[in-house]
Amino acid sequence: MAEFDRLSERIAWIDLSFVERDRTPRWAIEIGIRCHLAGMS
Repeated sequence: MAEFDRLSERIAWIDLSFVERDRTPRWAIEIGIRCHLAGMS
């Protein structure tokens, strides 16, 4: 557990609040799923 504590101290400064993620459009998800199921990917 000491290893985990040491690692968490090192990454404690990382702040990802500035990252904004756009949601993938539903149509793109559906096409991706269809292609995957069809064996195209």
